[in-house]
Amino acid sequence: MHKITGPRELDAARDVTLERLELAPEVPAVNGVVRVRNLAFEKWVAVRFTMDWWQTTSEVTARYVDSVEEGRFDRFAFSIKLHDVLARADEKTLFLAVRYTVEGREIWDNCGGANYQAKITREKAQPAEEKKGVVSPKKNASAASSGSEIEDLRSKLEQVVMGRASETVGSRLAHSRQRWGTLSPTPSPQESKPPTFRTEPSLSSRYDFAESLRNPWRAPASPQHTRTSTYPA
Repeated sequence: MHKITGPRELDAARDVTLERLELAPEVPAVNGVVRVRNLAFEKWVAVRFTMDWWQTTSEVTARYVDSVEEGRFDRFAFSIKLHDVLARADEKTLFLAVRYTVEGREIWDNCGGANYQAKITREKAQPAEEKKGVVSPKKNASAASSGSEIEDLRSKLEQVVMGRASETVGSRLAHSRQRWGTLSPTPSPQESKPPTFRTEPSLSSRYDFAESLRNPWRAPASPQHTRTSTYPA
């Protein structure tokens, strides 16, 4: 809250005056203290205020706090809640005046006709962790959970790669036979038979080298052809 016009200096000659006006530290509200002359035991102090330049008005009743200056003055406190006001706008100007009712008459304090004013601005609250640059525990837990999941996934991938590297050809064939049964192209040890070889007769038993030397092979004589004249004599 930024006060534009606040309470004047206390005037001992005045019967009513706004002594203090401030923003509440914990809740959105404007608190103030009014000082009135103790003219009678029965008295009523109220604060009339507006947020729309006196188009609509509201009032709050002040409560008795204590007496000062040997009982010649009494002090009353009031509070104006701002929940509904700040819910509709981020910035508002509060105008207020104090009404003191005593002995059948009304005495006003409106800051010399200007009314007391306070400019109220709503500020967006930031988390304490962000202001100090500290990461919240939820963010830490989320980051730790993500890091743990990544490490778990990396470990599983490494196990898969190591398992594939250690897998042998024999284990793959055994897995293939177990999966496909009789359709496996690799025969089982029971079905395989040792190969057999047939002995052929030697070349010397089939061919007589001595005979071939005594009677060498000769090419047959060419046949004799007799030419016959077919032309007329």
